[in-house]
Amino acid sequence: MDDAYRRYVKFFAKENDLVKNRLAWLFASQTLIFGAFQYGAFIKQNILIIAVVGATSSFLLGLSIFAAVVSYFLAQRKLDNLVGEKGLNYPEVGRKRWVLFLGFLGSLGLPIMFSVCWLVVIIKNL
Repeated sequence: MDDAYRRYVKFFAKENDLVKNRLAWLFASQTLIFGAFQYGAFIKQNILIIAVVGATSSFLLGLSIFAAVVSYFLAQRKLDNLVGEKGLNYPEVGRKRWVLFLGFLGSLGLPIMFSVCWLVVIIKNL
């Protein structure tokens, strides 16, 4: 049982690292794309293409963050079932789902926010 618990804890740490890495990619890519957009707006060229790239990248990174969060929740449920049957008390077991969801809310909301901003830019420049 302890071996299975340790494997799940490692998995949770890996998923958290993936979310952090994807958020870093999101911020880095959006910073560069917003900079390119500002330059394109300044020289009045390619702003629609840049906005589409921005919307696409934020959507794809948001999708990958969503996949990591879903994977985390599925593994959390399996661990709860595995450990709950034995009546053991581990720190990762029995957490409220809504508290976990609130922990990931910022990670899930930021790509959505960037995508909406880019869509507004695209609509205004059509």
